Amino acid sequence: MKIRLIILLSIAFSTLSLNVKAEVTFPDAAFSNLDYGLYWFDYNDAKKANVNEPNPYYNANDKTVIYIHGWQNGSVTERRRETLNRSNSGGPNEDLAWYWLDRGYNVGILYWNQFADES
Repeated sequence: MKIRLIILLSIAFSTLSLNVKAEVTFPDAAFSNLDYGLYWFDYNDAKKANVNEPNPYYNANDKTVIYIHGWQNGSVTERRRETLNRSNSGGPNEDLAWYWLDRGYNVGILYWNQFADES
């Protein structure tokens, strides 16, 4: 089996026409307990990847795009995690995960914001 992995460092789609989508809400435990790792996304939700546990949002036969964020000052106290909707960072209010999902990709975000939350 051939696996392709695209690491998404920054993206800009100025000519895309995407619909505004709902934000994924993480439980309080994701901020009050140490929580890091890969989360797979569908159109309205995310589920953490766990070894030897099937994930309904991941298909081994699909191409994969993974976003890895950087510095996350204040993210734990503000109880926020980055998604592919960049409106809170000055971008358009569009969920770019849907762009990849519509094209048959697995969409993942590697969260490590509790380690990256420093001034």
